[in-house]
Amino acid sequence: MTNIIGQKRKAGGTDRLSVLLAFFLPCGIRIPFTELLLPLCFCQFLPEPWRWQVIRTGLSRHIEKEAAAKIFGDERKARNILYTLKKKGLLQSVRRNYYATISLETKEAVATPFEIASSITEDSYISHHSAFEFYGLANQVFSDIYVSTGREFREFEFGGRWYHCMKTKRDFGVSLQKTIRVTDMERTVLDNIKDFDKVGGLEELLRCLEMITVLDEGRLTTYLEKYHNQFLAQKVGYLLSFYPQLKLSDGFFDYCKKNIGNSSRYLYRDLKEEKSIFSKEWNLCVPEDIMQLISEGGEPLV
Repeated sequence: MTNIIGQKRKAGGTDRLSVLLAFFLPCGIRIPFTELLLPLCFCQFLPEPWRWQVIRTGLSRHIEKEAAAKIFGDERKARNILYTLKKKGLLQSVRRNYYATISLETKEAVATPFEIASSITEDSYISHHSAFEFYGLANQVFSDIYVSTGREFREFEFGGRWYHCMKTKRDFGVSLQKTIRVTDMERTVLDNIKDFDKVGGLEELLRCLEMITVLDEGRLTTYLEKYHNQFLAQKVGYLLSFYPQLKLSDGFFDYCKKNIGNSSRYLYRDLKEEKSIFSKEWNLCVPEDIMQLISEGGEPLV
């Protein structure tokens, strides 16, 4: 069964105290456990309003149909129960065969968008601009949630947020923040610099970088080696050189310069059609107004 951190958990575990609490706490209060704690044959003797509430309470914040089938004994029974829970407003379909339990107080999903995103697949995690948003470092909050995973999924909308698949085989630099899998700060910075033209744009990236106070130089270097991407090293070295608060050494920028190759490149593809200037130090064409973009909205950078 998939729990809220996207990991497999064995079915069958029972917390007797939670069973008792599920009976005696008022309806609408959710008990945080991921298994169905009462045998169905026992639930059927409960009064109607309590019966489905107890079943719903025994489910995780979100659940897949396959996991429900293991809990309830067979697929047909699980399908009927999930249908009834949806009909009674206790469960909502996130996407095909994936459901979220609904709060009786707010009538909204109990799980947060980040909890849902980090459990879409077994290895999914929050990345790119959504990771900045998770850490409170996003200049703007987008409706898009970027989800990295080795298993591709079809993009979908739920609760006003669009969940985008960023398929990748890279699994380094991912941390567990309570129940949510998310890239650490160094991996987040590299991913956003690498793909800023796809996930928010250059100006938003610069605003986010302004808010970061320090980066682990060792992790950045290790991750750059894993990416083994000359263009990424070129962009990272150039852009991060404008942010002294990150406390990166000259040795780090020397490392970047040694790994950019001999090719001249544009900071992003569409820049070919815009006014640009050339950075000889980094062998990189950048927007003509890059210094204005960097300094706007923040303290002067030296």
